[in-house]
Amino acid sequence: MNLQESIRRILKEDSLKQSLIDEIKENGVLDSANLVGGLTTLLEILGDEFLTNDNIIKIIKEIVLITEDEYITFIDMNENPLLLRDDDEVLSQIELLYPNDVAVFEYNQHTGHDMGEDYLLYEILPTDILHDIFNMVINYYIDNLS
Repeated sequence: MNLQESIRRILKEDSLKQSLIDEIKENGVLDSANLVGGLTTLLEILGDEFLTNDNIIKIIKEIVLITEDEYITFIDMNENPLLLRDDDEVLSQIELLYPNDVAVFEYNQHTGHDMGEDYLLYEILPTDILHDIFNMVINYYIDNLS
């Protein structure tokens, strides 16, 4: 491939990416994915640079909102809860995903007693936890909702 062909190919790819990004802004990720054959294909076209934490959160929220109950349990996804804290006193883990936040359940390590739940916004979760949730939700969507 000569230089001119390479430039045309890059411009075409960049134009497609920008068109898809514009479509996502207008109609959301899931509707836009249908234009290119599905979510997996869309994410492949857009590449890793598209997967900022903000976009990851938008995708998670969109998927949670299309579920029947507008929440997803880790049991639904056939996944173990995500551990946030595990010390001598308290075990804290994410067990439910809502459109705007996650439910964190806390258990007394000595008695196993449920100490209640708290809610954390996706925006304040550690990046590695957010990425784990994203991967689980994408797999759940592909296997069950698409």
